[in-house]
Amino acid sequence: MKPDPESGDPRLLGGFGALLALVGTGLLGAGLWTIGRAVVAASWPAVPGVVVSSEVDVHDGRNDVDEVPVTTYHPAVRYTYDVDGRRYVGERITCGDFGSIDLDGRRAVAERYPLGSTVTVHFDPDAPELAVLEPGPAAFNLLMPALGLAFLVGGTFIVRQAQALARES
Repeated sequence: MKPDPESGDPRLLGGFGALLALVGTGLLGAGLWTIGRAVVAASWPAVPGVVVSSEVDVHDGRNDVDEVPVTTYHPAVRYTYDVDGRRYVGERITCGDFGSIDLDGRRAVAERYPLGSTVTVHFDPDAPELAVLEPGPAAFNLLMPALGLAFLVGGTFIVRQAQALARES
């Protein structure tokens, strides 16, 4: 039976729902991995370090969807630290820190780490080149899995609605 042109093709709706659920699954998985990494980082050993640069990086780009220009900001803090007599340079403040469109917020993060200041560096004992200044999960770490869960649930709902429409036609 042909689909009703006013209600659209249930296969297209189902395909959109499946794509949304797939994206949601990816976001959820990546977000949970980042949170897991942040939780593990909270137990890493710590050594003193020194901030060698502290600024805010500006990234001009375009939105992937509609090519609208977007400027994002990222706190760029570099620090040195020594583990077992070897010097390392770190750049991570937290696990899973992403850029933001909030310049003032990113500037405030960079200003917490002024040039020349002493910091506590938490490093992975199995890979000392991996280090963070703020171990453990942060509130923004919940954003990605929350969006992923919303997309997964929404996509699953759309797929089920499309299946119901297909059975009715």
